[in-house]
Amino acid sequence: MNNNYRPRGFGGFFTFPPVIKNLLIINGVVFLAQILMQNITFSGYPAAAIFNKWFALNPMNIQGYSNWPFNFQVWQLITYQFMHADLSHIFFNMFGLWMFGASIEDIFGSKKFLIFYLLAGVSAGLLHLFVSPFLGGGQGITIGASGAVFGVMIAYAMFFPDNLIFLYFLIPVKAKYLIVFLIV
Repeated sequence: MNNNYRPRGFGGFFTFPPVIKNLLIINGVVFLAQILMQNITFSGYPAAAIFNKWFALNPMNIQGYSNWPFNFQVWQLITYQFMHADLSHIFFNMFGLWMFGASIEDIFGSKKFLIFYLLAGVSAGLLHLFVSPFLGGGQGITIGASGAVFGVMIAYAMFFPDNLIFLYFLIPVKAKYLIVFLIV
């Protein structure tokens, strides 16, 4: 028996699955960068606007919107997933990722979970790009991990439909009902 064993950090963040942990860290670092860029300018242009131009999901140049100052780039389908508008936006996205994603990463394994997560975000981005203009929206930038997190939530509802989730820590709701309600 090894007498030098000590548990790392009493559980907590150290027990998170590796992809969940890394996604939380990356999202936090990018959010911090976004905050820092709010007070910086380059040649008179706000750094935050430059960051949004290159990394947020920008609408495609649709006929009639050709004077839009931003332009869609294919890498934005990945990068927009790591940007957030404010503290509550990142908190609820990362809380949902942790709450539902840990179980899904355990089932899929780290590599498949990361691919699934990113593809869910890409699919949500493509859906937004092509459907929003028909619904009267889609002319602004899109940021956030919500699409990827909703993909993870759908997977959770499919694998664990009868698991109880306590809404406001009091009201037990089956996962399949809560997640369908949240999506609608």
